[in-house]
Amino acid sequence: MKTMKLGWTNCDRGFMKGGPDIITHTTTPVTLIFERLNSVILSRNDGKYKSSYFQSVLEGQPIILFGLKKKDGKLLMALQRTVVGKEPIKLEYKEVTFQEMQDQLDYLLI
Repeated sequence: MKTMKLGWTNCDRGFMKGGPDIITHTTTPVTLIFERLNSVILSRNDGKYKSSYFQSVLEGQPIILFGLKKKDGKLLMALQRTVVGKEPIKLEYKEVTFQEMQDQLDYLLI
């Protein structure tokens, strides 16, 4: 399979340079989804901050942040639309069923 046929954009060229870091206030991995591009990026958690983050994202881009974790056997999901800026983002995780998570993700693909 060739990734060129998927219609996705390589984000390390142009969209991940010169902007602010996005800090999420969670240690759980988070996925950044660009609303105007077919592109997703997984967060870093390498000790630079005490939470997951994305480095040097172009400011002003509309994005969706998606996080998923389990706590006490329950599935928790965070899904937040925002615009890249300089302020840290506090994701709110809410308990969901597997089907509710699937429905939310399906909605994003429309």
